[in-house]
Amino acid sequence: MPIGDGRRYFIVSPEIKEQTGLDVGDEVEMRFRVDDQDYVDMPLSLQAVLDADDISSTQWDKLTPGKKRMFINHVTSAKTARTQQRRISEAMLAISEGITLRDLQKRKR
Repeated sequence: MPIGDGRRYFIVSPEIKEQTGLDVGDEVEMRFRVDDQDYVDMPLSLQAVLDADDISSTQWDKLTPGKKRMFINHVTSAKTARTQQRRISEAMLAISEGITLRDLQKRKR
């Protein structure tokens, strides 16, 4: 993150800080490798439902990687299996209709 004077700072977890032996304020050089921007890590629970629904599967294939990741995050951020199943149902409805989750939520109001 930029500080404003040309420098930047990077937030790391306490575990990484401990593993590296670095402390707050230490200067480091970082190198990044850019991953495949089209890669989407599909959860098995969502893949199974998509595989069983040709219409939604076709719509899914038309989505950009970013939109796919949005639906996946919605599903995988659920804390319980019950919530995950509800979110899969919501995602499938939105996907099959070619709308976003936000559009689906607006419709429910």
